[in-house]
Amino acid sequence: KNISAVSNTSPGLLPFCSMQNNTALLSAEARLTGPEGYTFTAHAALIIAKEIINGNWTEGYQTPAGKYGYTLAERIAGVTIKLN
Repeated sequence: KNISAVSNTSPGLLPFCSMQNNTALLSAEARLTGPEGYTFTAHAALIIAKEIINGNWTEGYQTPAGKYGYTLAERIAGVTIKLN
């Protein structure tokens, strides 16, 4: 069972919470807070463009996290990720 929720507690921020449960009933929760959605997306696109210019790309379809890892979000200014 996967549960994701977005709740906006402060203007200009992008709070996001995700809880993941696997078949062994283990769960993990993480909260990502950062710039609002449009700014977050623009910064992520610039980081990915720099990666491509530096030769870090693969032909075909990949999601940003699939290609550049979960640390992509951490590279965006103002982003904090808290694991609970």
